[in-house]
Amino acid sequence: MSFLGLSLVAGIPALRAAEGVGGPVVEMPAFVITEPRPSERAWRYAEAEGFEIISQVSDDATQQVFAALWRGPRLTLPPALRPNPATPTAVIIFDQEGDRAAGPSSLGSLKKEHEQSSHWTNVIKRTLPDREVFCVNLAGRYFTYSSTFRFDLRTLLALHTPAAPPWLLEALYGAYGLYREGIEYPDRGKHAGVVSALWCKEAELIRAEQLVGLANSYFDTAPEKRRGAIAAAPALRDAMVSPAALWTGGSAEDRRSPEENARWAASCALFVRWGLYAQDGKRHDALWRFAAEACGRVVDEAFFRECFGIGYDEVRDEMAWYLPIALGERTSRPIAPLVVPPLALRPATKSEVARVRGDWERGEATLLQARFPEIAAKYGAKAGRTLRAAYAADPTDVRLAAVLGLYEFESGDNPRALALLAAATVGGQARPRAWFTLAHLRFFEINGRIGARAPIPHVDALPVLLPLEQAWRQEPAMTVTYELLAELWRRCPDLSAVEVLARLQEGQKRFPRNTRLTLAAFRAALERGERAGARGFLDAGLPFVTDPALRERLEQARQALANAPVAK
Repeated sequence: MSFLGLSLVAGIPALRAAEGVGGPVVEMPAFVITEPRPSERAWRYAEAEGFEIISQVSDDATQQVFAALWRGPRLTLPPALRPNPATPTAVIIFDQEGDRAAGPSSLGSLKKEHEQSSHWTNVIKRTLPDREVFCVNLAGRYFTYSSTFRFDLRTLLALHTPAAPPWLLEALYGAYGLYREGIEYPDRGKHAGVVSALWCKEAELIRAEQLVGLANSYFDTAPEKRRGAIAAAPALRDAMVSPAALWTGGSAEDRRSPEENARWAASCALFVRWGLYAQDGKRHDALWRFAAEACGRVVDEAFFRECFGIGYDEVRDEMAWYLPIALGERTSRPIAPLVVPPLALRPATKSEVARVRGDWERGEATLLQARFPEIAAKYGAKAGRTLRAAYAADPTDVRLAAVLGLYEFESGDNPRALALLAAATVGGQARPRAWFTLAHLRFFEINGRIGARAPIPHVDALPVLLPLEQAWRQEPAMTVTYELLAELWRRCPDLSAVEVLARLQEGQKRFPRNTRLTLAAFRAALERGERAGARGFLDAGLPFVTDPALRERLEQARQALANAPVAK
């Protein structure tokens, strides 16, 4: 499809097959890039409710796309799990037929074998460190939002801090998840629907069909009155992954087989469905409380019982009884009416179009760099032309200056990036990535001036620290800001240990599963002679370390700190 000065074919370089999180990867053709066919359609612009939109389609169609993305989080996530990014989500909407001669078309809709209904394939999304960018090609088709909003949710939840744990992402958006690709989730009337559950083993599916009557009797009978078969251990109990194993799956160190991983994924989805929908959703609030708090803590049975009122054995039994029901029912739940705010669309300025397009293009360049460097270079060159020409025409647009500054940094022109980001932030308003990159470039400039290992005077550290302070006030939080602080503290002994420790502890709470950040904070505290602080970072981080070898080394370091004599 010809779009934004490039031609895109086969919009996804790699598509994971439908066999679960451990399945094979199906390779798709890479993007094909040609020079543009000039568009005669003018761009329209609107900014509302955390979205920034440029569109070449009708105002009505633009409103429907916005409604799709606006509704999604509100239909599917509680307020505690919805992030609030400081940088609006960018949405680019156009209507162009694909260059079919250039390769396979990525337009239209697709229904995979495991899916309940078809879904759009002409929606491309890119996640930048502090921004989401959507491109939607309507290509002459009527737009429906039933599945398109789902396209937004997985990475949206990943921007939440602390980040959602793997089991929750899998339960909601994985191959067996409640909001998996291709499902319908309408908000007609006052109910939202979810399709029937999936399961990973055909033999267990057949057995579940035979147990529906008993399962309904189990839930319809008070616990003290259960007799006979419904009082015995459920037949499908061993089909469930143990609850304790749910919380530890999905990590980089997870070495389970594809079959075991599929069972874990299906059990995650069943657990969340049980929490939200079993017995008329009586545990709905408990499930969301559990999910929100599990983002920032290690789950154990005591916490589980505190939320649900039952322990691991009981919930495994209930999930096994609920599986036959979940596989056969199309669940719905009441929702509050959603009134989508109207967009106030107007003609877009050249700076606005360039800024949003430039963000998309530099995101494409970054995404494709590792596997398709030649294609990435063309995207990077196009982003440079887009942004530089617009900034030359309007150097007063500080938001455009920030995007161009980030582009110049990614292109290796540090002096130019530093000047642009300084100009973009002079008024005290900028996106989180701009503040961090400014701090990083100032730190880099100090290294060039005094050496990469020399102590940094307090007067030189302050210009690095001030942009970090601004970044910490915004969402999404970024681990790199805390890592840079740890390195700055190592080099500048005059920084307040109390203030730096508090800020690094804040970072560890925001990113409890990030072992790299734990190690950076631990190392900095140790080198600054803050042994209690160093041990505190290990105490907080060790429960989240999943690599056995690293965990053992950190345990030894913690023990060595505990046994070391106190300096006098």
